[in-house]
Amino acid sequence: MKEVHDLFKSTAAQRVNEWIDHLRVYLQDEETVGVLVPPAQGSIVDRYRQFHDLVRAEYDFSTAAALLTPAGVQNLFSSGQGAKE
Repeated sequence: MKEVHDLFKSTAAQRVNEWIDHLRVYLQDEETVGVLVPPAQGSIVDRYRQFHDLVRAEYDFSTAAALLTPAGVQNLFSSGQGAKE
């Protein structure tokens, strides 16, 4: 479980930023990209929240405490500045 989390953490922002770069090339419209990105990132955070809640319910405190919070995942996206405004 920790391995899955670590893999997610190391690749989530990178993959999302790659996707955003592809959108920018394909759409060539920053406003449209800015509209599409937040819901996609929100969906990822919501799915991660489900995972996080499951771990908190099924594993001990130390295991759950080692995971990013859903807000931490949102910060991964914000720190990468995926959708530039």
